[in-house]
Amino acid sequence: FGKSDLFFVCLCRATCRGSGEFSLQESEIAKAKWGDWREFLQQAPYPRDMPEWAA
Repeated sequence: FGKSDLFFVCLCRATCRGSGEFSLQESEIAKAKWGDWREFLQQAPYPRDMPEWAA
């Protein structure tokens, strides 16, 4: 079958091994935002141009 991209959300939990500390990527956190679904669908080439989204 054809190829497609997968979009997913996952929950990650830190293990208690070692010091238990981790470094935050502040630049990525600062850029995080809620997105509009219609804007998401208008991205090219994903997912608007994918046959799975054709109505």
